[in-house]
Amino acid sequence: MGMFFHDRGEAPPERPADPEVRRANMRRIGRLFKPYWQRLSALLGLIVVLGFFPQPALDAVNPTVTTLLQHVDKPDPTPTVAISSDGGSQ
Repeated sequence: MGMFFHDRGEAPPERPADPEVRRANMRRIGRLFKPYWQRLSALLGLIVVLGFFPQPALDAVNPTVTTLLQHVDKPDPTPTVAISSDGGSQ
């Protein structure tokens, strides 16, 4: 990801050689995020929980999506891949 935000012809920014400068940079960045640590940790926790248990969120969204599809007169699309009885695709 180092060159993701740079043009291809442009060299990446140089990393400071002095470890003290690097530590100072990390402390400065840490101070920027410090007021938001509770919100960021709650968001990270929500991402992790929904990563393991997505069904409650999907159950909450499904009625709204169904209502929207009925409102625009579109039927719920049928799956294009057949699902076998053991849970795997054929």
